[in-house]
Amino acid sequence: MPWFDRKLKNTYDHLLFSRSVYKTTPGSEACRPLQKSPIEGFYLAGDYTKQKYLASMEGAVLSGKLCAQTIVEVSLTGYFMMSWT
Repeated sequence: MPWFDRKLKNTYDHLLFSRSVYKTTPGSEACRPLQKSPIEGFYLAGDYTKQKYLASMEGAVLSGKLCAQTIVEVSLTGYFMMSWT
């Protein structure tokens, strides 16, 4: 067994999270950016972007799909018109 495998094996057991999502507060939705940024050719994906789920794995996956759709839409039409809902 390589030295790094032995070292990693003994450095963790498990992680425990008391909350799996962030608390939403009034007005915080307006702070979440769309997948298309104001910078030409720069797109965003992640659970923090505007999509229908809170900060979660589902939100990150959906955001990646929305980001890919946005890239295709902009490259085909030249502009962005997709809604995230």
